[in-house]
Amino acid sequence: MRKTCVLSAILLLLLFVSCNGKSKNNMETDNKNEVPYEVQSGKVIPADKYLVGEDTLYVTLVGHGSVMLEYKGQIIHIDPYSAVADYSELPKADLILLTHEHRDHLDMEALKLVEKEDALTSLMLSQSCYDILKYGEVLKNGDIASWNGIGIDVVPAYNIKHALPDGKPYHPKGRGNGYVLKFGKPGFVVYIAGDTENIPEMDVLKGKVDIAFLPQNLPYTMDANMFVDAALKVQPKYLYTYHAKEGEMIQSKRIDNNGIEHLIRPMSNKK
Repeated sequence: MRKTCVLSAILLLLLFVSCNGKSKNNMETDNKNEVPYEVQSGKVIPADKYLVGEDTLYVTLVGHGSVMLEYKGQIIHIDPYSAVADYSELPKADLILLTHEHRDHLDMEALKLVEKEDALTSLMLSQSCYDILKYGEVLKNGDIASWNGIGIDVVPAYNIKHALPDGKPYHPKGRGNGYVLKFGKPGFVVYIAGDTENIPEMDVLKGKVDIAFLPQNLPYTMDANMFVDAALKVQPKYLYTYHAKEGEMIQSKRIDNNGIEHLIRPMSNKK
C-alpha cells in the first residue's frame, strides 16, 4: 500500500512538471507571434502591406515624391513635403532620407514636423542637401550603407534629355540620389528612384526589385514613353507612379503584360 502511494505521488509530480513545461512553451510561442509595437501606418493615409518573412512592411505614398515606410516599428520618411500632407498628423521619423535639394524634396517645414526631439531621428542625404542643412550623414552615388539592419544602396538619379534653357540638366548626374532599400533576409527590395529619367544604371536592377517608385512628370523627370521604358528596365513586382500630375499618370499594357502590378495612388493627401 505504501509503495502504491509513493508511486502515485511520483506520477502526480511528473504530471505537474509536464503541465508547467507545456504552459511555458506555449507562452514563448505566443509571445513570438505578438507584435511588440503599435502599427502607426494607415491611420491618416491608407497604407499598403507587404509580407517580409514573418514581418510586415507598410508602404504609404504620402503624395508627390514623398513616401513613408514602416518596418518593425521603425518609421522611414523619404523626401517629406508639407504641400501634400499634414505631417503633424503623421508619425515621427526614425530615419529620414533626402534625395536632393529641390524644395519639393528638401522641405524645412516638413522636416521640423517629422524629426524627433533630442536628435533621435537619423538623417541620410545627398551632399547638395547637406550643404543647405549642415547636418546628417552624406551619401553619394555608389555608396553602400545600412541603418538598423536595413541595407541602403545609393544609386544615380539624373536627367539625360530634359534641361533648363541654358542646356544644364534639371538634375545633373552625381548630384541627386536614388535609394535601394533592403529589408529582412534574403531581402525585400524597395527602389526609390528620385528625380530621374530612364537611365542606363537601372538595367542592373532588373528583376531584383519588389517595389519601385518611378517619377513621371515633364519637364523635370520622365515622359510617358520614358516611364514605360524605366519600368521594363527595372521590372519590379509592384510599381508605384510618383512625382506625377494627378490624372496624367500613364497606364500601359506593356507594363501590365510583363507581370508588373502597377499601382496608382493620389498625388496629394492634403485636406
